[in-house]
Amino acid sequence: MSTNNKVFQILVTKSNRALLAAGGAVSGLAEGQIGIFDADTNLTVDATSMGSYIPKNFYIGVGLAGGEVAFSAGQLIQKSLVRNVNLQKPVTAVSQVLHIDNYFAENGLEYAIKLEFRNMEIYTRQGTNQFTKTFTATTSEDTAVDPVHDVAWKLFEAMMIGADGLFTVALLDPTDSDAVIADAIADKADYYTWSNLETTPGTRDHAGVIPTFKITPVDLAINAYLGINPTYKYPRTTVIIPSFPAGFNGDEVVTEATAPKADQGEGYDIQQKEYKAGGFNGKPGPYRTSTSLGFPYAELADAFHAVAGTSYIQIHIVNDFYSTAGWGEYINNCQTTIAVPTGDTTTTTPLLAALNLLLDASLTLS
Repeated sequence: MSTNNKVFQILVTKSNRALLAAGGAVSGLAEGQIGIFDADTNLTVDATSMGSYIPKNFYIGVGLAGGEVAFSAGQLIQKSLVRNVNLQKPVTAVSQVLHIDNYFAENGLEYAIKLEFRNMEIYTRQGTNQFTKTFTATTSEDTAVDPVHDVAWKLFEAMMIGADGLFTVALLDPTDSDAVIADAIADKADYYTWSNLETTPGTRDHAGVIPTFKITPVDLAINAYLGINPTYKYPRTTVIIPSFPAGFNGDEVVTEATAPKADQGEGYDIQQKEYKAGGFNGKPGPYRTSTSLGFPYAELADAFHAVAGTSYIQIHIVNDFYSTAGWGEYINNCQTTIAVPTGDTTTTTPLLAALNLLLDASLTLS
């Protein structure tokens, strides 16, 4: 017995389309409305109707424009062969924020900070080979110059010049609720004013204060062509790993002030899934891209039902389906993803109640 690639389908509902009530036919589905069908009767079931009878075989359909219907993956879903069912709430993307502080410096020495970047664009271009940028600075030999403040500014300036759109950097005052003391080259005068400030003559206010480097990677952009990004990457988050190859003594502290999060349930990403699923469901079919240009055909932009900029709750049903052919018995791996606009309880409340009974699950939005 051998397994094939997972056949999948994306079913996208519209807001405030109630689950088709029990006893309904496929023809009764409105555009964007979802229904769960008993495969033996081809009529819908819901939580109320399944009080005494729960179908062993079922399928799911969502109405499309023009009276067409999109169905779950495979001919039907056999309850006994469902491997997994889960609910994925939408997540808003969050960029990583790093703080570097507690470093030490002396006059007349060279220092370096190396930043390693990791994201899907880099992995696509060069695999797991490191993509790094190293920034160096040599502190003044003049002992009247604070070497820590000196190296902080010089490394900050080098990062500003060499960021190349990969990250942003700022210098923070850790004694003043992390107030920004430098976030652009034009702030050089302000920075030196801060470094040499003397409220009491002869005493520098910020002597011994170590400016904190705040580094924020730039995440990959969303690029679309006719609704599809031919170089689509996911997740789009970028992660930076700093190291200190020269000068520093090992006391420096790196803190992840904000952990990165990849977005989940964004309509743009669900459109990409619909695009790929089109190779399985015949809409538009396996030939979705121009062989000469490498871009999707223009009419594909009209095939998406998810809306970019709208977030969706996703329900994933993974199941096996057995079939026989000339060579014997095969296991077909299937997955159906239901995408419901966030906040649409008109759809999600009865849908989850029905799926929980049907699949002995405990899907919940709480």
